[in-house]
Amino acid sequence: MKLSILSLIIAAYAAILSTLNYYAQRRDKQSRVTVTVKAGIMGIAPGVASDACIFLEANNPAHKAVVVTVQGFILPDGRDMFFPYPQSNVTFPFKLEPESQCMVWMDMKKLGRQLRSEGYGGVVKIVGFYNDAVGRRHKSKPYKIDIGVWGR
Repeated sequence: MKLSILSLIIAAYAAILSTLNYYAQRRDKQSRVTVTVKAGIMGIAPGVASDACIFLEANNPAHKAVVVTVQGFILPDGRDMFFPYPQSNVTFPFKLEPESQCMVWMDMKKLGRQLRSEGYGGVVKIVGFYNDAVGRRHKSKPYKIDIGVWGR
């Protein structure tokens, strides 16, 4: 009796481990892009910095390359705001290799004025995104931008 209960426990444990291993392998084979939105400045020349910019970065932590095609922001009302001619460290479409990243950026004041012209005011939450060549959309966490500060 004790032997059959022990056998059942071992079999259940093996089944759980096998299932977890299967999902981990499947996750590693799928393409994943993590998207982040950050604010900052860029160095233009020694001792010279840009105005404040908003950066939209895509990282590929998976073991499979992903072709990223279009990037932009999802506005609070659900509409998309694209970067038609992005300032970037790459040219799009771009093959994002495993363990690599790419980035686009825009002047914060330009973004704030654009959002104000679309009727937004106060603090607005936007979500950054990159689309890939097979139709998936990879999104960032919401990012808050104060239109009162940046929309002048």
